[in-house]
Amino acid sequence: MTIANTTTTTTPKTAGKSKTANPKPAKGAKPVAAKKADPKPKAPALKELNSGLRTPQVRVLQALSKGNVMSRSQISEAGKVDQAALVEYIGSSDDNVRKVNDEKHFKSLVTLKYVKFAKPPEADAVGAYYEITAAGRQIVTKILAAYKAAGKTV
Repeated sequence: MTIANTTTTTTPKTAGKSKTANPKPAKGAKPVAAKKADPKPKAPALKELNSGLRTPQVRVLQALSKGNVMSRSQISEAGKVDQAALVEYIGSSDDNVRKVNDEKHFKSLVTLKYVKFAKPPEADAVGAYYEITAAGRQIVTKILAAYKAAGKTV
């Protein structure tokens, strides 16, 4: 007895159809409209505007950019920044403390060389005084221009 070797092939129902074609919507389903492209570009994020700085750091640079040597209390008042937080934002006068804070939180303005320690304006003045560097003036000018272009304020 001889058995013929025959094979049958079947094609699935989806053969020949595109897999990307939209199936018919279910009964009673509303057609979905295609999403339109947003004609207005989104405003850049604050992080982009600030060139990696924290917003209070930008306000510190803005206050110092007026050209005067300032104390922490003067910077705090002019820049509307919490005076206690200035240790992290500007940087500690102790190199070891500043290094620890830079690693724990973020780089300070002194570490970034945007701010430097200054001599007190009066001989009997107490505490740390600061002034902005050329690099600090350059970055704050760039940041403030980006804020203005985006229609935002610091």
